[in-house]
Amino acid sequence: MAHPRRRGGHLHRVGLMIAFSFAMIWIGVLLGSLCRTPEAVQGVSFTAIFPITFIASTFVPASTLPSGLRQFANWNPTTALSEALRHRFHNPGGRPGADAPWPILHSTEYTLIWIVGIVLVCAPLAVKLYWRAFRN
Repeated sequence: MAHPRRRGGHLHRVGLMIAFSFAMIWIGVLLGSLCRTPEAVQGVSFTAIFPITFIASTFVPASTLPSGLRQFANWNPTTALSEALRHRFHNPGGRPGADAPWPILHSTEYTLIWIVGIVLVCAPLAVKLYWRAFRN
């Protein structure tokens, strides 16, 4: 019999990654509907995703960043996702300190808020733009 705390643990870990990926796909679909060429989608997505990916605690602790970047990193959805996964996979440093900002202390909830928000905004817009282009 599985340990009660670990039952469904892998599914929960993978589910969070899949849900975040699902939200990112809707951003891609929206960008694909807005841009005329694949190169334009790539350029716009790189420009938007580069700071979100690299100004986060994914590679370095946010506490080591300068003040303005630290605040951006602390509220960055990529930071929240990486912190939530560190905690769920029991990685070193997976437990934030008591003085950590709210998105770090509640990283799973914050990630889920971003996922829902992205899907609620991007999915209807992408579908609307697709159907508008399809009709023309």
